[in-house]
Amino acid sequence: GAGFQSFSLYTTGSKQIAWTVRVDQPFFKQQLLVTASVRRNDYTSQYQQADYKSNTIFKSIQATLRIKHYPVVSVGYYPSSQLTKLSDGTYIESTFYTMVGTVSHFYKVHSVMMNTMLSFTRFYNKQDDSSFVYYNTKNLLLNHTMFLGKFTIQGTASAAMNGDYDLYGADGTMLYKVKSWLDIGAGLKYSYQTTYEIRNVGYNGTARVAIPYFGQIEVTADKGFIPGAEKRLVSNNTGRITYTKTF
Repeated sequence: GAGFQSFSLYTTGSKQIAWTVRVDQPFFKQQLLVTASVRRNDYTSQYQQADYKSNTIFKSIQATLRIKHYPVVSVGYYPSSQLTKLSDGTYIESTFYTMVGTVSHFYKVHSVMMNTMLSFTRFYNKQDDSSFVYYNTKNLLLNHTMFLGKFTIQGTASAAMNGDYDLYGADGTMLYKVKSWLDIGAGLKYSYQTTYEIRNVGYNGTARVAIPYFGQIEVTADKGFIPGAEKRLVSNNTGRITYTKTF
């Protein structure tokens, strides 16, 4: 159908065969949901000097447990990808399997609504079978959000570790609801990579404006850091303007 997602980076001018199958099975009165999927992608580009074909089957499975008044627990094993920046105009994408476990809880403390999420991620790849810089890595991430009236405050701490390096990160953002039609927000992020003792500071900003009868416009800008060559972190600057109209 019109909403079918192609999993190939080669689309225009390519012959492509792709399919995906997904099954959702609830258990214990909808408290446990198990999701499994399989997808395949095969393509040949006419612009390559030699035939470029891929015939890979990606498998994934995820289980989510929701019990009233208790944290939500989710465990999954599925393919993931990571961009690596080689130069200002050159990026490569590495694909590998990832094991993810997440515990999240939405609760109230002295009339203040809060949400806390703890996640553990394990990448399954090797240095010699992937150009992914941070290979075979264990990752911990802790995120905490507070809803204080017109303010939403969020903080995140993370650590990624393998035998060759440690990568630590922290960031904080604040969103302020100025009016019912106007939101503004900003944040700072810090990262430290131990191999070259690299310390980086980034930032982000966002604004949302709702205009009656016209729609909603959201503007975001972000200066962050992604993996580069030789286990370094390199600058990655992005911006986005989004227009939304509901009718």
